[in-house]
Amino acid sequence: MRRFALVATSIVLVACSTDGREMRPPTDAQNETVYVPSDTDAADGVSVDTATLPVESVAASNIAMTAPWVDGGVIPAEHTCAGADLVPGLSWSGTPEGTVSIAIVVIESSQPTSSGVGFVHLAATNIDPATTRFPTGALPTEAILAANDFSTATDESVGWRGPCPSAGTTATYSVEVHALDQMIELPTGTPGADMVRAIDFATIASASVVGTVTG
Repeated sequence: MRRFALVATSIVLVACSTDGREMRPPTDAQNETVYVPSDTDAADGVSVDTATLPVESVAASNIAMTAPWVDGGVIPAEHTCAGADLVPGLSWSGTPEGTVSIAIVVIESSQPTSSGVGFVHLAATNIDPATTRFPTGALPTEAILAANDFSTATDESVGWRGPCPSAGTTATYSVEVHALDQMIELPTGTPGADMVRAIDFATIASASVVGTVTG
């Protein structure tokens, strides 16, 4: 999500982003808000006609997503390391006008990470905006896949790796669909946290389903 602030001069545009790249968890929708300056800029005393200032806005979206479990429920074993470790089939609807691509993100939000975005199990982007579903075990072929956080310096893991919490612990996972206003110009194998930040920055609407797994 990007927030734009128009500062009181006739030639300078300042944009600042509070798009969730630093702070999570994700919300069910991300809608643009616009700061409107007062009639007089505090910095230089220049009078501003706010009625003539251009603004960027994003229409509200009713985007919604369905996963193979109810929101807040238990993720079936076939999607975890205790089972077949298949990427869950997902479907969604209500992507807003202006959607250029779709992204799918799966993170463990209950595990702290140095990146601040959660432990990344999947970050897939540049999916055709006309796509509204994919079946269990098969991501869209055009998707650009990030390296997930199971990767090491000597063993890169790209794409989906399912939940695998330690024995006796319960972890929480967020499965998200993002409608983006651009294509993400990052290559396959980009570190998951970097891809998630880029996705968050380009998001104009999103939905999520939460699930838990006990090791």
